[in-house]
Amino acid sequence: MTSWVYEVQVVGRLSQSVLAELDAEVGEVFTTTEPATTLIRASTPDQSALVGLLDLLHALGLNVFALRRVMDIDERSDAEILPFSSGPRPGRST
Repeated sequence: MTSWVYEVQVVGRLSQSVLAELDAEVGEVFTTTEPATTLIRASTPDQSALVGLLDLLHALGLNVFALRRVMDIDERSDAEILPFSSGPRPGRST
């Protein structure tokens, strides 16, 4: 089964409690905070899981600004996805 990596950009900066809830509910979530938005990078096994992620973001009161599929999980390398962080990703521009 192929998993996909998606980037979901939401309006605003997320609190630590929201980040922790996303991490607990979705599993593998990576974020980077940009000016006035937060980029969430998550892997999903199928489209229904993506819909579940979007439903969760809606339930948390977050406004989705943009969504894009980045790659399938088999194409990912450790250098492309950094560990969970509430702050900026050092050395990477988005």
